[in-house]
Amino acid sequence: MKFYEFNEDEKRIDIFNERFYPRKLEGEIKWYRNVTTQLGIVDKGYYYHQFLKSNGFNADVITARAGDFGSLTHGLIERFLLKEKVSYYDLSFNQELATFVWERFNVWLGWFKEFSKEHKIEYKPEAVELITYSDTYESAGTCDWLPKIDNVPCPFDWKTGKNVYDEHIVQLVTYIRFLEEEYKITIPKGYIGWFPEKKTTIDEDGKKKYSPNKKGYRIIEVVNSPEAFDLYLSARKWFNKKNTDQPKILTLPLEVNLESLTKE
Repeated sequence: MKFYEFNEDEKRIDIFNERFYPRKLEGEIKWYRNVTTQLGIVDKGYYYHQFLKSNGFNADVITARAGDFGSLTHGLIERFLLKEKVSYYDLSFNQELATFVWERFNVWLGWFKEFSKEHKIEYKPEAVELITYSDTYESAGTCDWLPKIDNVPCPFDWKTGKNVYDEHIVQLVTYIRFLEEEYKITIPKGYIGWFPEKKTTIDEDGKKKYSPNKKGYRIIEVVNSPEAFDLYLSARKWFNKKNTDQPKILTLPLEVNLESLTKE
């Protein structure tokens, strides 16, 4: 995710590096590390490295495809939750993935219909793709959805990859802690909504950890545990020790013409 800021007075757009979140405090911008970037320092285990070795150069292609698949699926869910009309033809720019993404979205939609019948769901538009900040730890992340379920705030994180890793659990618990800090609320638990394209997964030990149900998904309950948050704090400390880079900002003009170019 990249962040944009428009300056109409100076006719420019600033594009910020996705490794950081800009946080405005008392008129000053502070740069907070991205939680997913910090957790990226956690090793994904033996079988992930075997995947990289066995696929060689194709590993980058496979990984990029998985990233595109996840982004497109997230985008459809986001727009639907914002009460926009969603169409298969919205994906026509990517014919390679359109059918697969639309199929996964409809699996998600089936879950959402059932879940809505079983629970009272309340949320505002800003609760979709909600950026949450921790001023204590100077870090931030994006919560996919923060509705009230039966009057209790409950964050959701959508996953579409082959595996649900332990760091995904840690990531959601970290978001829970940040949300509690920022909004002064209590969140007992959250959920990972896992909607994988393929129906098999193995953990680092080569054993099945989570499997989709017969409908093609799995909703994983994530309890707000001190142990999981401690793991994040350890990863954060190690990451920050090894990485001292600063945010990169790309500044571009909002409008150009031939005359403005010749003046330079």
